[in-house]
Amino acid sequence: MTKKYYYLTHWYLSPDDTENANIKELGIYFSRESAENAINHYMLLPGFKDLPRKFFRIGECILDKDIAWTDEETFFD
Repeated sequence: MTKKYYYLTHWYLSPDDTENANIKELGIYFSRESAENAINHYMLLPGFKDLPRKFFRIGECILDKDIAWTDEETFFD
């Protein structure tokens, strides 16, 4: 049985600093619905409520499976 989880992040690129993104890792959830509910909660909080919803991102992962560096071609010599 494949077990998925959903991780919630918030990415913000300040107009004053276009070189460095402000990335916040906010939570890990068993369902996309729970992650969406968390966004609704964060949208009410200082630091989030004045920014567009589009800065929240929900990623999906499968437990016990690599999510990066899975191709031999991507490794450096």
